[in-house]
Amino acid sequence: MKKYMLIALPFFSFSALAQPPVKIIISPPVKIADKIITTKDKSKGTDKSSGTYKPNHNFQNFLPSLPEVRTSIGGTGIRTKFVSNGGVSDIKKMSPNEKPKDKGTTNDGQSICHSYSIKLSSESETFDAPLSEKMDNLYPGAIYNYYTWMKDNVSPQSIKSPRNPIIVQLASSSAGGQMKLVNNPTSNELQSASGVLKSSMPARAPNSTTEIYVNSIVDEATFALNIEAGGGGFGFSANGKFGIAKNSRKTYLSIDAKQKSYTIQANLPEDSVYGFFKDQTVNSNSENLIISSVTYGRRVIGVIETEFESEGQQIDFSLKASAMGFTGNFGLGILNGLIRGKTSVKLFFIGGGGGMIEIPDPTEQSVMDKINNWMRSANSTEMVPVSFTFRNMKNEGMRWETATDNINYQQCVPVPQKPKPIDQKVSVTLINISDSKREKVTLGVEQFVGINTQGNWKKESSGLSKPIICWMEGWNGCQVPPNINFNSGPHSINSTFTYMVSEAEYASNPEFVVHTKRLVMYRTSAGGSKNAVGDYKDDKYPVPDFKIRLKDIKGLLQVTVHIEGRIFTFSYRVSVEPQVTP
Repeated sequence: MKKYMLIALPFFSFSALAQPPVKIIISPPVKIADKIITTKDKSKGTDKSSGTYKPNHNFQNFLPSLPEVRTSIGGTGIRTKFVSNGGVSDIKKMSPNEKPKDKGTTNDGQSICHSYSIKLSSESETFDAPLSEKMDNLYPGAIYNYYTWMKDNVSPQSIKSPRNPIIVQLASSSAGGQMKLVNNPTSNELQSASGVLKSSMPARAPNSTTEIYVNSIVDEATFALNIEAGGGGFGFSANGKFGIAKNSRKTYLSIDAKQKSYTIQANLPEDSVYGFFKDQTVNSNSENLIISSVTYGRRVIGVIETEFESEGQQIDFSLKASAMGFTGNFGLGILNGLIRGKTSVKLFFIGGGGGMIEIPDPTEQSVMDKINNWMRSANSTEMVPVSFTFRNMKNEGMRWETATDNINYQQCVPVPQKPKPIDQKVSVTLINISDSKREKVTLGVEQFVGINTQGNWKKESSGLSKPIICWMEGWNGCQVPPNINFNSGPHSINSTFTYMVSEAEYASNPEFVVHTKRLVMYRTSAGGSKNAVGDYKDDKYPVPDFKIRLKDIKGLLQVTVHIEGRIFTFSYRVSVEPQVTP
């Protein structure tokens, strides 16, 4: 049973999130024989005939499960207990489909953080090899006290009491089940026997299976559970290697890729009746455990680090992750759906000159290539323990069961930035003036333009309230009226005013207004004339304002003024350009 767990994490949608566990079968998996079939060793005259282990001592007080060991990783309490395969544990098991409890949401103005709480539990009959100095003490046939093994992450001391002979056997489809009888199973003798069996392997080690698991993690404790749960004592510092930042905007997933090449077993000869130790009181101690098999290969562990840009992406992923359950395996395909530029992968290669690398902007293929290339380069001597099994002194298989205290964690995303207002720059240009009579005229005109936003007049950008054109005789601030020959065509002006209209004002669709305050002909080709139209006392009649909504303007605008049988046309161009507010 695989022990991997999945924490439901907020994330975003992608097309193929829930993938089955990636298990690449390179060749038929190795079947490890339950019994050791021995042959007569003529050189030593020892008969190792077939049989079953029937100890002649009493296990009346033998405990079916060992007391739990508590440890703390990154502030999270973890309880671990070893149980014989026929025993029952009192560790409460959580449902694989249990969802994190929502503890509320906070917003500090910079981040929106969802708080969660979850308890996890898991179990397996296979123990992951510890990722610490303790790995050097992991060899077939070693016997440790349960507490010593669990609590010493560097160099647990094996039990030194004199032992009975033991068989160390290479169980591999490519090695023919070669074995060594170790008459005096000291640490040195057992490691020497394993070394002889390893050296008998071909230089290019077989690859029985490669397994890749990608699971969610929220802190060091969940990472340790994924890669070391069971017998390692949790001696590997995830934060030291991978820089996992708790309660941050980052989201993490663990990668665990195992290449399993061969297994070495340790078992009593089948005719043994005296147990592992010569001293029966040591044999009767249920706390003593033998490493009954070690599987060697190569291993890559890693961390996917990603960041989400919106709360919606996080919530969408949370729903999909919850549907998978805590035992779900995302597979490396998840990388193809993550945000480029916001995702990286760190890989730590274990065994044979491995080290740490970082892959920016990773894809499923780029990460798989790195893992495969490294694993293909392995030889038998570079293999390290990747998993192992324990048996008790009754020769019963042991399983581990682990449960955590409450794991409190947060998943945060940036507070969405309010979109910057988009103002509008309105440019108004009086292009030219034309006369329907196509005559010579000394023309006086005072004309204003403006933007009316719900009764409020926008000032021209210069802040001055002035006419866009003012030709009048004797008026301060106005030009002397020109004598224009309209017979040659429109008279060019090209005077421009600009206005800044806010996003809210533009949304109301304000009016563009042209107000002709006065138009007068001082002289024409037909003779003098001072007939005027406009707002002043002696003017014949007022000129109606020209009005049009800004959003309705299409092309040039023609503003006309009628006087004495003539039509003066003022051609305007009005352009609107978005301006992002700094």
